[in-house]
Amino acid sequence: MNKKQERQQKILTFIRNNQKTSSSDILSFLKDEIERRTLQRDLNELFEKKFISQSGSGRGVVYFIDEKDKIFEKIDLKEYFDIPYLKREVRESFNFEILTILEDDIFTADEKQKLENLQKDFIKNFSKYDSG
Repeated sequence: MNKKQERQQKILTFIRNNQKTSSSDILSFLKDEIERRTLQRDLNELFEKKFISQSGSGRGVVYFIDEKDKIFEKIDLKEYFDIPYLKREVRESFNFEILTILEDDIFTADEKQKLENLQKDFIKNFSKYDSG
């Protein structure tokens, strides 16, 4: 992971832990690690990639985690299973929002190309076994 990715991961973690937060709060959290302009570029990029959402305008803008990011959130399985099952945080019902989240394009261009190549290979290999 490069420096920019590490920084953006820190920003995402901070936003995830603080729900709705301002750029000033994020800047205070990062202390002297980053300039305000760099933070704004990172926030804009995370917003464009739909990892975060924003509401408000001007100095009143707050950032929060987009539902799409929750799909890709890393989960420490050991930590999860160390929690007694009755104390684990779980949803009480099916998350129907996942259907609208998955309508968006969740794959990068490279991932799409790789999937397409795999599908072509599968079709080519499978056709060998066609009993016709």
